[in-house]
Amino acid sequence: MPRPVPTFKGFAFGLLFSLVLFTGFLGSGYPYLQALAIVLASFLAGAYGYASWQAEALYRLRVERGFPYERTVEGSNLNVIIKIKNPSSIHLYRIEIADEVPWRSKLIVNPVFVSTIGPNETKTFVYTIRPMFGRHRWNQIRISVGDPFGLFRVKRTVRIISGISATPAWSEVEEWIKKEDLAGSSGIVSRTRRGLSLEFFEIRDYQLGDDVRKVVWSVTARTGKLMVREDLDEVRASFHIFIDLSSDSWVGPPGRSPADIMAKLAPALLNLAARSGGIAGFTVFYGDGWRSYGPSRASETFEKLVAMLSVMSPEDSRSRTVLRKALEEAMLRAEDRQLLILLGPGALGGIAWSEIAKISSKIRDAFIGIIVPWGDDEVSKAISKLEEDVFKSKRDETKKLRLRMSLIRNPFIAWEVIWNVLEH
Repeated sequence: MPRPVPTFKGFAFGLLFSLVLFTGFLGSGYPYLQALAIVLASFLAGAYGYASWQAEALYRLRVERGFPYERTVEGSNLNVIIKIKNPSSIHLYRIEIADEVPWRSKLIVNPVFVSTIGPNETKTFVYTIRPMFGRHRWNQIRISVGDPFGLFRVKRTVRIISGISATPAWSEVEEWIKKEDLAGSSGIVSRTRRGLSLEFFEIRDYQLGDDVRKVVWSVTARTGKLMVREDLDEVRASFHIFIDLSSDSWVGPPGRSPADIMAKLAPALLNLAARSGGIAGFTVFYGDGWRSYGPSRASETFEKLVAMLSVMSPEDSRSRTVLRKALEEAMLRAEDRQLLILLGPGALGGIAWSEIAKISSKIRDAFIGIIVPWGDDEVSKAISKLEEDVFKSKRDETKKLRLRMSLIRNPFIAWEVIWNVLEH
């Protein structure tokens, strides 16, 4: 069991005791100082002993951390519940509890508490946070006790691994899109629909309102359920979203990093496409590799992407992607669909434009948005300036490619840029 250590107040009190002791015992004519030194020594010994006695109960405490639910929505308040039980017969007159909150969370109520806990008593402490999207992990709770005068302190760190998932707040982007009346004319949504054509998509259960000409009688006879054929209209505009969540994408203020912007924009696009029966897929660069899904119904793609984004965190992103590798992967995954490629601030580094030109000649259509951090901090400003310099220096070369590139600073501007590109 660790020994009590002096606080700043205890250290100052010890200096005073040393001064009195030195003065009193060196001078034979100072009996009052000698008596005072004895009193101070007794006081210090008593405080040390009391803190040691409290430490015995401290290391027998049972600590738990919990949540009302393990999945929430970005921007909503979440209560974190800490329960502490004192199974000893010692009364803890002053105990301090401090939880270690994940850095991508905004504090609403302070996670530091000062209280008393009696013998065999259980106390509950609650604080509130507002998490960003992704997976949030809690590691340890720091607890300390000491003497009533605050001269000595004993600290204990309790390691409790727990976590929650936060779904991206994509709805605010979608609401803005609908408010500005951009959804209907974007091409991403309006040209994506199902119908009667020669291109088969899937066999599914009959739904009220389906065209009877689409009933597949052979499958209906085999399954005993009315089944219909679903085809894709030839004028559809299916698309594939490429999302960069590498280590560079998390740079910037929490909530305003490139990763935060992508996590709002991509689900909003997929959800809008899902409402008109669109077909879409996505590829995410995360951790140290690629994760792809689709092509499938945009509604299924949307649900899969939201679930995936809810468990991602910057701590798990170790690698970085570059534009060349992103294009190579997009070419393999997207086939003949239109590409919407969202990349972080490090993607332009080390570009070999001759290789990009070669790759781009095989891509039918692609829009690349280089997303840079936005905010007032110096890091965001420096990265933005660097990316703008690189981007501008290559502008003439990019005009020769079958790619359209743009710098993006927030999800609303991103949608406007994509909309303008698709319209022209």
